[in-house]
Amino acid sequence: MRKNLLSAIAQTGASVGLALLSIAIFRFLSPDQVAFLRQHYFVPFALVTAFAPANQNYLRSILFSEPPSTDIRGEMNSLAIVQLVTGALLLIGIILSINRSGATVTWLNTVALMFALLLVLARTITTSILEFRGNYFTSIVLNNFGGAIPYISAFSFALISSQNSFFLGTIALNFLNIVAVLAIASRLSDRKSYQFANWTSGRFQFNFGRYLTLSQISLGSVVVYQGVEFFLYNHTQYNRVDIANYGLAFSTLAIIRQIILTAVQPLERLHNSIASVNVPGIGNIKQAVAIEITIYLILAGAILLLPPIIRFAFPNFAAAATFMPPLVLGVLGSAIQQIYSVRMIALARTGFLGSTQIALASASIIAVAFLNSSLSMINLVWILSSLIWLRGCIVIPLYAEFYGKKGSAVMWVTRLIVSTILPMCFF
Repeated sequence: MRKNLLSAIAQTGASVGLALLSIAIFRFLSPDQVAFLRQHYFVPFALVTAFAPANQNYLRSILFSEPPSTDIRGEMNSLAIVQLVTGALLLIGIILSINRSGATVTWLNTVALMFALLLVLARTITTSILEFRGNYFTSIVLNNFGGAIPYISAFSFALISSQNSFFLGTIALNFLNIVAVLAIASRLSDRKSYQFANWTSGRFQFNFGRYLTLSQISLGSVVVYQGVEFFLYNHTQYNRVDIANYGLAFSTLAIIRQIILTAVQPLERLHNSIASVNVPGIGNIKQAVAIEITIYLILAGAILLLPPIIRFAFPNFAAAATFMPPLVLGVLGSAIQQIYSVRMIALARTGFLGSTQIALASASIIAVAFLNSSLSMINLVWILSSLIWLRGCIVIPLYAEFYGKKGSAVMWVTRLIVSTILPMCFF
C-alpha cells in the first residue's frame, strides 16, 4: 500500500511538473517561436507516438494477461518491428504534410523526431517490464524524464534564439536517455524470460485487433486536440500568433483537466460509484455527485484566476484568454464524460466510448477542414468545444443511464445551467 501511495504521489507530481513546464516556455518564447516549436516538434511528436503501436497499454495487456503469454520475448520483438516500420511511415507522412503547407522540415528536425520515437520504443518496453516486476517508481521517473526533454531544450532555444539549438539539444538529451534506458534494460533481461532485443529468435506475433481496441479512446483524444492543432498550423490560413495563443490557453486548461481527472479516480471501482460521502452542513450525498460538484468548483476557480494570471505572466499572449470560454466548455464535457466512463469501463461497455471518441475526432477534423475558410478561429474553437461538450455532457450520460441506474434530474438541470453560466463568466 505504501509503495502504491508513493507511486501515485510521484506520478501526480511529475504530471503537474510537466504541465507547468509546457506553459513555462510561453513565458520565455515569443508567439512565433512557440508556433514554430509546436508545429515542427511537439504536435507532430504527439501524433506519431499516439498512432504508432509503441503503446504501453498494449504491452501491459500482454505482460499482465491471463493466462500469461507463452512467448513474451517474441511479442516484444514484434512490437519493436511494427513500431519501427509504422513510426517511420507516420513520420514521413507528417513531414510531407508540413512541407506541403509551405513550412520547411530540416534534416535536424527529422533526426530529432526520429530519436524521440526510438526513445519511446525503448522506454515502453523497459518501463513495462519494470512495472511487471513491481518497480513503479523507476518506471514513472523514466517516463516523465523523457517527457521533460523537449521543454528543457526549448529553454536553450529561448537563450540562443536558434532553431538548431533546440533540435541539437533534443537529439543529445534523447540519445543520453536512450543509452540510460538500454542500460537498465540490459540489467533486466535474462535468457529465460526477458531480453530487450533479440532479433534472431521468436516468430512475428502482433495482435493488431488488440492494439486497436486498446487505443481507440486515446487515439480519438489525440486527434481531437493535437490533430486539430496540427491541422490549424498546416492546412488553414489562420495567423500563427493566434494559434500559439490558442496553444497557451489549451495547455493551461490541460492542467485543470488533469486535476479533474485525478479527482475522478476514486470512481474507478464500481462500488465507489454508488458510495456516499458526508459533506459538512449538507449530509450524505453520492460520491459521484460530490465529485461532479467538485468539478464545478474547480472550473469556477479557473475562471476567476486564469485570465488575470495569463495577462500578468504571459504579456505576449494576452489574446490567449479569449480562447478560454469555449475551452472551458470542452473541459467540462471531458470531465463529466470521465465520471460516466469509469462506470462504463467497470461494466465492460467500452465499445461505445471508443466509437463515440472516434466519431468526435472525425467530426472535429471535418469541421476544421470545411469551416476554417468561413469562420474566425474563435468561432471555430466554439464549435469544436461544443462537440466535446455534447459528447461528454449529453451523449455519454444518456447512454450510461439507459444501460444503468437512472440519474438525478436535479443533476441534469444543474449540469445544463453550469454549462451555460461558466463560459459566460469570462465576459
